[in-house]
Amino acid sequence: MMKFLSLCAAIISMVLMIYSSSASTCEQNRIYFSAYLKSHTKTERMAQYQPIVFTEVMTNEGGAYDANTGEFTAPRTGAYAFFWEFLVFPKGTVVLELQKQHKTYAHSYAHGSDSEFEFASKSVIINLLKGETVRIVYFMGKGKLHGEAYNKYTTFSGFSL
Repeated sequence: MMKFLSLCAAIISMVLMIYSSSASTCEQNRIYFSAYLKSHTKTERMAQYQPIVFTEVMTNEGGAYDANTGEFTAPRTGAYAFFWEFLVFPKGTVVLELQKQHKTYAHSYAHGSDSEFEFASKSVIINLLKGETVRIVYFMGKGKLHGEAYNKYTTFSGFSL
């Protein structure tokens, strides 16, 4: 019976050692970010394909999102999920575009009625090579993106899969 308990204890120790080793490896390799637009932004003043820079970073594990440029740079090759959402003021129409390597990948569209705000969101899964970039840009329309710290209606987030 003692040999059996010793064997069980050894197996449990090995499993815990493997688990803690892989957990710490996972912790070190996690890549995720979430950022938001801090202030309202009028799109009439924006050039087509101008980046939307989400300057307020809530989290940036792995440091892959640059709050100065609005770009996410893949720190390693793999699949990534990205999500963006935005709120447009009444009477506004805005189309935003997600770009991979500065080329169109997906669009999202919001058109506020005469008296109602309009919300748009989109999500994609993209395969990226190490060093490739993803960003959100203004594509077209006239309106105002809702940005504020309290509600965080206009955001850009992503993580590695």
